[in-house]
Amino acid sequence: MAGKVNKIMPLALTSNDPSPAAPLTEGATQAPSATKMRRLRFFTARFINPLTRLVAGRLPGFALITHTGRRSGRAYRTPINVFQRDDHYYFPLSYGSDVDWLKNVLAAGQCSIRIRGRTVRLDEPELLIDPDLRPLPLFARLIERWNGVTEVLRMRAAVRRAEGVPMATQRAMDEADIRRRIDNGVKAIRAMDLEGVMALYAPDIVSFDIVPPLRHVGAEAKRKNWVDVFATYQRPLGYEIRDLTISVGDDVAFGHSLNRISGTLQNGHRSETWVRWTACLRKTGGTWLIAHDQVSVPLDFASGRALLDLEP
Repeated sequence: MAGKVNKIMPLALTSNDPSPAAPLTEGATQAPSATKMRRLRFFTARFINPLTRLVAGRLPGFALITHTGRRSGRAYRTPINVFQRDDHYYFPLSYGSDVDWLKNVLAAGQCSIRIRGRTVRLDEPELLIDPDLRPLPLFARLIERWNGVTEVLRMRAAVRRAEGVPMATQRAMDEADIRRRIDNGVKAIRAMDLEGVMALYAPDIVSFDIVPPLRHVGAEAKRKNWVDVFATYQRPLGYEIRDLTISVGDDVAFGHSLNRISGTLQNGHRSETWVRWTACLRKTGGTWLIAHDQVSVPLDFASGRALLDLEP
């Protein structure tokens, strides 16, 4: 689920209740906060974060957030301030909202944090615009008001098996998450949205794609293949996944399906091809990414010809 932006109306929060007492105005927009610490972002990332990363997961008021790059697919760990109220976690945006970790979390709709020596998976990100910073404890509120912070990220602790969710339920939730990501990938292919497609893949993906060579290693190699595909077709591009089957474990999963790509080639000819697709996924920072895939069509050994006209 993608993150959303809410504007907290006056008196929407009390000091003891993090839930809104009145309806929130969704879709509110404003320029990123011009905080005092904003100008120190480069210095902090370069010199301070490598040190605080070592202890942030254990210190009160701090956490180590693991998030997945919305373009690279890489997992990143960023030390950050966080404050908990019940099952909600509040992150004051000390450096403003125009920061990559926040954009990654809002795009993915989830992340995980290491806090006080334990790992917590979070989802339902909401960007709250509240100059009074009422969700924060008093000492943090005073510091961040001085800093000029007006925005807070709120997330909810996701349901975990350790909290009583049966294994079958957890795996059903993971399967639903994988299917959602694949559905988003299909939409990105149809829109020829290269960055949206690349959000499916792990940075170290090994792909046995339908085009040479025998093996493509790394996300950049996979990116080049999709660039070539999009350059081959005119808009709109058709893409369909049929009979998708997914099996899920704790940290790995695999799926297979029959996929159809169709459209008008740049030379004006109509093309429609069914391929066989197999994908192996790995959960990284709470996000399922494709670590290996294989795309193929049957081969007639007698003629050495690929059979491109088969249909399910």
